[in-house]
Amino acid sequence: MKLNVALFVSGTGSNARVLLEAIRDGWIAGEPVLLISDRECVAEQLGVEFNVPVKRLVPKEFSSNDIWQYAVTQAVLMRNAQFIALCGYLRLLPGELCREFPNRILNIHPGPLPQFGGKGMWGHHVHDAVLASGCKWSGPTVHYVNEIYDAGDIVAHVPVPVLEGDTAETLGKRVLNVEHRLYPVVVAQTIGKYLQLKTGE
Repeated sequence: MKLNVALFVSGTGSNARVLLEAIRDGWIAGEPVLLISDRECVAEQLGVEFNVPVKRLVPKEFSSNDIWQYAVTQAVLMRNAQFIALCGYLRLLPGELCREFPNRILNIHPGPLPQFGGKGMWGHHVHDAVLASGCKWSGPTVHYVNEIYDAGDIVAHVPVPVLEGDTAETLGKRVLNVEHRLYPVVVAQTIGKYLQLKTGE
């Protein structure tokens, strides 16, 4: 048994790629049914490579945020998605979508939460903040997604040391390497637990 998976992207899609590869290779019990983007981005090319439908939904192209939120939610539901993985997606998900998928939406954040999360905290902004704080440890955090940026329950975190002389770029590269190992494992485990609950009903 597999779950239909929707992936949300905004950038290069490196985490989306590792998830799609893990699904293809049988490590994740999923079937990718949709790739949603909020802008033109490199990650959209994964749709062609992995034969996954791509839906670009740019907020400014809708007459209101409510209509954009409705379009996003309907796009996911129409593809019969059962699980959502955010892979560098920079928008807050519609509340309705969060309520439709309790404990079935994961995000990976490039720093410790909650101290380095919230609106505007993504990519190099997170690494800059970690370095500015003097913190000796960073590392990616996987968490459930709700209606507040980076506020869902934490599922997993792997510490990555901050080294002397680190820049946002050097720290970011080491964190990203860990992200690529951590995210597929957590997604696989989360889907597996959900399937066990479903089959045990």
